[in-house]
Amino acid sequence: VEEDWEKAAQSMQRYLHVAPEANTSGTHTEEAALESLRKSLVWLRSIVAEKCQNAIDARDEAGVVRFSRLMTQLGCAGEGAARFAQFMGTKVQQGAEEEVLRLKQRIEMGIKGNQMLYAAAITSVLELVAGAMAEGEVLVRESFEEEPSLHLVASLYGKAAPSIADMLGMLYQNRKVGGL
Repeated sequence: VEEDWEKAAQSMQRYLHVAPEANTSGTHTEEAALESLRKSLVWLRSIVAEKCQNAIDARDEAGVVRFSRLMTQLGCAGEGAARFAQFMGTKVQQGAEEEVLRLKQRIEMGIKGNQMLYAAAITSVLELVAGAMAEGEVLVRESFEEEPSLHLVASLYGKAAPSIADMLGMLYQNRKVGGL
């Protein structure tokens, strides 16, 4: 069974924008049909949201993009943008945590006191954020018809901040830097 969620969203949008004709014998039937469509829209929104979350959990970027865009078509642009931002933030967080682990490994190997080591690690995390922001802002503009959302910026920097704080903490601890 092929699931064409895009076609379902397009059909839903097309039929929901049809107003019943006034003073006709079919008014009650048309209202009932529109009410059924509205219920179907709620059902479709919940399925698309679930599929988007499943794509996030599976780290399926194409699926996240697809279902986030569908959420916009179904009138949930804010939620679609927020879920996309969540996904991108998680990607940044994972990369930042990996960078912290690499830094810890280097420190354990005896490479202490070299401030460039810390600077390079922090720079790598900031480059992850910048790359995700560049990638994300294009999609946000194309898919959600808005400027790069606050959701995206807050998610990316919010997910990177703990790793940067960990790195600065290691620098402070290993260098006995008092003025940090």
